[in-house]
Amino acid sequence: MRGVVDSLKASDVDWTFFSPAMTIKPGTRMGKYRLGTTTLLADEKGESRISVEDYADALVNELESPAHSRSQMTIAY
Repeated sequence: MRGVVDSLKASDVDWTFFSPAMTIKPGTRMGKYRLGTTTLLADEKGESRISVEDYADALVNELESPAHSRSQMTIAY
C-alpha cells in the first residue's frame, strides 16, 4: 500500500488514505476514538482496535468536514 500512497502524493487528485486499526470488527459505536496520521495507534495494552461502527462514524465525519486532505489518517481506541 505504500506504493499507492506514494502514487497519490505524486498526483493532482484530492485524496485521503484512511487506515483502520489492526483489528476492525463489528461492535458498539462508542463515538470516542483517536485519530492519527501514518503511525499505527495502540492503547495502553498495545492493542490496536476499532469497531466497524466507529470507523464508519469517523469516515463520514471526514467526508462531511475534510480535515485530512492529501494525507493519510488512521483510527483506533
